[in-house]
Amino acid sequence: MIMERGIIHLNITRFMAEAAALQDSALHDRPFIIAHSRQARAVVLEASEAASREGVFRGMAVKTALRRLPGVPVIDPDPALYTRLQQTMTHIADRYSPCVEVTGNGHLFIDITGTHRLWGAPLDVAAQVKHAFQAPLHLAPSTGLSCNKIVSKVATRVAQPRGFVSIPPGEESHFLEPQPIALLPGIGPAIHQRLRTLGIVSLGDLAALPPTLAALALGKHA
Repeated sequence: MIMERGIIHLNITRFMAEAAALQDSALHDRPFIIAHSRQARAVVLEASEAASREGVFRGMAVKTALRRLPGVPVIDPDPALYTRLQQTMTHIADRYSPCVEVTGNGHLFIDITGTHRLWGAPLDVAAQVKHAFQAPLHLAPSTGLSCNKIVSKVATRVAQPRGFVSIPPGEESHFLEPQPIALLPGIGPAIHQRLRTLGIVSLGDLAALPPTLAALALGKHA
């Protein structure tokens, strides 16, 4: 009997901004940016959801952001805060599986394969984990559940900022095919533009690309 794999991916969208709002409730639902305020040519490291709605985005020059949103608070990054919050997230995840992988601030994978006797069906476990993050941390991660890491990660990108997407076994291709290529991990701006030049706009288009043409177009990334 083949054991059905279950991989949960959790992604706290705008992790640094969410951490700042947890630290200072006055920032909740307000526009603000995370940046090194004392740097002459500082760029926005992260924008709160409210600031993003006003056209401020990661990588924008702080001076440009301040022209767009005069008086917007500029919050210096707090690595110690992010570390504490990530440790708390990992501690919660450890309750559900011994196989937890942290891949960055606000991102982690939980392998729940074989845990059904303890926690129930994979879909129920993923819902429990999502709730476990919301209760003590007041954080609502986007959550993806599938049989492997890449599909689960794409699922959280589809579910951003706080949704939940579950892909049943055998439905991975149907889920991935219509998704924009930018959602695939590893597709940066340069590769994205190269693929669009070839008329490849969805993951289904990419999957159908002959290996020889993929090698010519993408080189070592093929």
